[in-house]
Amino acid sequence: MDDPESAVISLDDGQLIEAIRSARRRLLLVAPGLSPAVAQAVCKQWLQMGGSAVQILLDVDPEICRMGYGTIEAIQLLQHTAAQLDSVIHHRPGIRVGILVSDDKALVFSPTPLLVEKLPSQVPHPNAIRIEMTPSAPSGAGTLHEEASDLIQGGEPVNDTQVQAAAQDLSVNPPLKFDLARKVRVFNSQIEFVEFEMKGLSLSQKSATIPSDLMGLANPKTQKLLRSTFKIVGEGSEVSGKRVSKLKEFIVSRFLRNLPGYGTAVLRSNKPKFEEAVGTLERFVARFQKRVKPKLQEEMDFVPARPSGG
Repeated sequence: MDDPESAVISLDDGQLIEAIRSARRRLLLVAPGLSPAVAQAVCKQWLQMGGSAVQILLDVDPEICRMGYGTIEAIQLLQHTAAQLDSVIHHRPGIRVGILVSDDKALVFSPTPLLVEKLPSQVPHPNAIRIEMTPSAPSGAGTLHEEASDLIQGGEPVNDTQVQAAAQDLSVNPPLKFDLARKVRVFNSQIEFVEFEMKGLSLSQKSATIPSDLMGLANPKTQKLLRSTFKIVGEGSEVSGKRVSKLKEFIVSRFLRNLPGYGTAVLRSNKPKFEEAVGTLERFVARFQKRVKPKLQEEMDFVPARPSGG
């Protein structure tokens, strides 16, 4: 529990709902978005206090829901209650501060984007300032209420079409599961996925097909069925590409890790050294290509001498 005399407090939805339920004369709420539980508390109090006693300002952009500041269900509930009372909720893009004025008490708080962090449950998390409007502090909550009220009135009234458009947008591109999204964010802050491969350098594995009609088979039917191949270069040849492959394998074993179901990743802390090693490999490959061209033809032209008959 927070010290009731403390100006800086740890505020959660439960305390926010308690402050909303305590309102008897006026209720003013500014926030990017709301959870369904907070919206329900607002609507219940709104119905009891009457349309003119409650003022609401939100950012009804669907991106707010994807960031985890609130839900479309909360917006729909508030819009429905406003229509019942012949009142409106207001919209202003970019709102990221929270303000609640309940009678003579005010709270200024920092809303939590659930896409980035979860709501703390045990550890104190100072995220709000509580202000009590007293005769000795006329510039406290009184001024805050007036300025927040002006802010709300400067917003545009939300209409059903706007809410329906936001709901449609979220149905096509819904918010991620926030607990999973946070894990992925932490995951991605430490590693980076990479694709690292070489093609066409293992010359010792290259082969050419010998057409069957060159193999001296008399039977045409058999010629169509039979194919044979020969390797272009031998395993031990200096142009086989083995040294290049070994260098690539060393880089993989030194810097990369396979994550089953995800792909191959490198630690971000190792990325500069990995990129330096890849640069070395690229230069090695370039030199290998220049050296291999003249020698490759020699390998392909070479025919071992037959032993002389006697």
